[in-house]
Formats: sequence, structure tokens, C-alpha cells
Amino acid sequence: MQYSPKLKIAMQEIKKILLKHDIAGVIILHTPGHTEYLNKIDPSYSAIKVNGDEISVRLKLQDFDGDKKKQKEAAENTSNLLHSVSSTAFQIAAPLAKLSSKVDEILGVEHRKGNHTSSTTQQN
Repeated sequence: MQYSPKLKIAMQEIKKILLKHDIAGVIILHTPGHTEYLNKIDPSYSAIKVNGDEISVRLKLQDFDGDKKKQKEAAENTSNLLHSVSSTAFQIAAPLAKLSSKVDEILGVEHRKGNHTSSTTQQN
């Protein structure tokens, strides 16, 4: 099995919460041997559009029916989302990566390419 059913179920619940509250999130879930992740970066206030594995940003004036105020607000919200999520993720990930390397060094652990699946990976 290339995924954890437990993580798939949990991630579906998290997706519903993000959708219900119209918020973005970068989520990583783990259970022994499996990791599941989600980049939910397309709430209604964002100009980001996600279509499968394709991500685009729609900020042309025509995308806002010529409304410059809405265009500016979407641009600011999108920039804030990307900056906030990426800088926070880095602040969290950098010390974890350092700690992981140290633990691996102490324990002499080698990791095989793992079962890391995105939230869109098929459950087959």
C-alpha cells in the first residue's frame, strides 16, 4: 500500500474545515511509514487557481471585470498568503530538518524514499 488510509481520512476532514471557513493551509500529517500533505492555497480571497497539479495566478484586470479595487485587494491578499505561508513553513521546517539530521546521525538511520503522498494522490 502506497498511502495510509488513516491519513487520507484525516486529510479529507481537514479539507472540509478549510473550505467551510474559506481559509488557506499547508498541512503535513504523519503516521509511521507514511506522510500526507496538502497545499490549500486557493481560498476565495486569493487570486491563485489550482487545477490538478497546475497552479496559476489570475491578476489581470479582466479577471475582476475591470474593477481595479478588487484586483488590488486580490493581489495584496495573494501576496500576503504566499509570503506568510512560505515564511512560516520555512521557520517550522528548518529547525525540524536540522533536528532530523542530528537524530539520523546519532542513530545511524538511513531513510528509503518514503510513502509521501499529496492529498490528490489516488487511493488505489
